[in-house]
Formats: sequence, structure tokens, C-alpha cells
Amino acid sequence: MDYVQAITFVPQSERRGKERPFNHARSLALNLSRLTSLPFFRGLRKVDQTEPQASLGREERLHNLEGSFAPTQGWGYDNILLIDDVFTTGATADECAKTLREGGCERVCVATLARRL
Repeated sequence: MDYVQAITFVPQSERRGKERPFNHARSLALNLSRLTSLPFFRGLRKVDQTEPQASLGREERLHNLEGSFAPTQGWGYDNILLIDDVFTTGATADECAKTLREGGCERVCVATLARRL
């Protein structure tokens, strides 16, 4: 299969969720799921507390998230659309896609709402 089967999003850490309870990526993914009738699911969880990417320089961002996500269990989709709210260096999308592939996904497409220059 070479088409998107389901939509997931970049999760926040528990600490970040307490500071900012609204997850923009989750909201975007949920609404896109409703518009397209593609299944929405939580494919990842944040397992490591990391510094917010916005507070770091480019080189620090590229390594800050390594190993900080884990796949959730039992979703079984081969082709996933991953939603993130802002794309800056691509480090978040890269780490999430890598983790989803480790969890059994064959292909991950990434969509973001904004790009930070």
C-alpha cells in the first residue's frame, strides 16, 4: 500500500502539557482526520523530558529529542501521516518518523502548519 492509512501527531511531554494544555499538532491531526475520514490515533508517546526545541540553537535541536519518543502499541498501520505544528530544523519530525518506523510503520509522511525560518 502506498497511501496514507491513518493520521497521528507529535505528542507533548506531561510537563509541557501542564504548562500548555492545548496541543496544536493533536488538534490539527484530529480535525484533518474528521475532514478526510482517515483514522486518528495516538501513535507516539513522549518518554523523556527534553528542553523545549524553541529554546535551543540549531545544533542542539538536532540532538535534543534523540530517544525521547516511543511508539504506542497495537495500531498496525503501514502508512501514516504525522502532523506537527511548526517545522524548523526537522529534528522533531525526523525523530518521530524514526520511532514510528521502529514501531512497524513502513512509510511516514509529515505535514506541518507552519515553517519557522
